[in-house]
Amino acid sequence: MTTIVGLISYGRVWMGSDSLISDGMQKLSLPHPKTFVRYVGERPLCFGVAGSARISQLLEQLELPAYHKKASPRAFLFDLAEALRECLKDKGAGIEERGQQGGNFEVLVAFDGELFVIQSDFSILETRGDFVAVGSGQYYALGSLFSTEASPDPAWRLRLALMAAEHYDPGSGRPFWVGSI
Repeated sequence: MTTIVGLISYGRVWMGSDSLISDGMQKLSLPHPKTFVRYVGERPLCFGVAGSARISQLLEQLELPAYHKKASPRAFLFDLAEALRECLKDKGAGIEERGQQGGNFEVLVAFDGELFVIQSDFSILETRGDFVAVGSGQYYALGSLFSTEASPDPAWRLRLALMAAEHYDPGSGRPFWVGSI
């Protein structure tokens, strides 16, 4: 239950998140963003996690795969998803159903000027447009991002998208966090 938004604008990748966590009976506000940056060598790698907080905690500590200069960012994401799958299995944090491993999460990833989504079955989605959203408020955020495409201010667009999600989605709430890499 959350909203994570990503936007490519003026050669930078922007991400934002809400701060609400909820179990359906109560809601709490996190003191930190649901997005964070790690580095692969000198390349920033930004994560935004919707779903289980455990996934975020494991991603913060995950041994990242090497990025080879001749490889595409998408190839790196395949290696990253596999490393995450192995980590969840080793730490007992994944869910296994009918022989398939997965979990309760979606991860928005910004890497090398592109946006990707790692889905709960570890498949990789590469965005074609310049914005994407994940989490329970994603549809409201996507509508907002679409309607503000003419705006030159990416931070404002992301905040407005998070506000739309907060207004309509009971699983999204303030404070909002927005930044770029």
